Amino acid sequence: MIAAGANLAIQATTVEIVQALANAGVRSITLKGPLLTRELYADNAARSSTDVDLLVPPGAFETAEALFSKMAYELLSHPIPHDRPLNAHSWRTPRGIHIDLHRNLIGMRATAEEVWQVLSMETETVILDDGQVEVLARGACALHVALHAAQHGIRYSKALADLEQALKVLPTPSWRRAAELAIRLDAVAAFSAGLKLLPAGSEILGQLALPNALTVEAALLASSPPQTARGFEWLAHVRGPRSKMSLVLRKFFPPAAWLRSCSPVASRGRIGLAAAYCWRVLWLLFHAGPGLLAWLRARRRIRGPG
Repeated sequence: MIAAGANLAIQATTVEIVQALANAGVRSITLKGPLLTRELYADNAARSSTDVDLLVPPGAFETAEALFSKMAYELLSHPIPHDRPLNAHSWRTPRGIHIDLHRNLIGMRATAEEVWQVLSMETETVILDDGQVEVLARGACALHVALHAAQHGIRYSKALADLEQALKVLPTPSWRRAAELAIRLDAVAAFSAGLKLLPAGSEILGQLALPNALTVEAALLASSPPQTARGFEWLAHVRGPRSKMSLVLRKFFPPAAWLRSCSPVASRGRIGLAAAYCWRVLWLLFHAGPGLLAWLRARRRIRGPG
């Protein structure tokens, strides 16, 4: 009963946001939530939803965020300036419901514009109690579920449960369509990594005849690595020692305004800011070792020793 009530609250908020975006001229695609309930779970209470995930056109991303600010939503994610861009920004409504606003999806290496162009043609409409929302069609849904499992890896039971359910209920043609979309969106590596997390997924993967395209990043994500592991992969792709050093320094010493935006301690004057910087340096140094080892293991797995 509690899960069903939470799902209804999430659905009501989803419809409210989708309608507000539509009124502002922004089309949106609802991810997970109503999509997975409709496609994978016959019982609305079988899967509890805790947040709202929306994909919007990359050109309308700033418009959507400006609307959220007007609606008194609180921005929770604060990307470091000139650092690796985030695929989504997290917001919180005054009622405490979290929203992830996406312009791209982790695992898709196509541009955000290409992702929207393809996925916006792979949608259906779902009628909810409070209105209607646009969701991914079955093939795109299968792709998204596999990518979500790959993103969170072996230690995130909810994404694995969704993948397991999808492998049970979605027919083979849906997985074939998912494979076609993965090729178009340069998502074969993450799609394959996600399916390989479960025996049934490996079996489906064997039927799809996809090229072997596993990447270091996909292997990292599927292993649920330490938080710093992906940073080493990003650093490896930055060209030139000066650019690499600049990235490392930004990680250790981000702009003061950024640190204040995401750390309450940093907002308590100069002493608080200094303490926040010290804590960040210590945290990164403490977690750097495990992250480096995880990255090296993934690299050896993909590229072989040496």
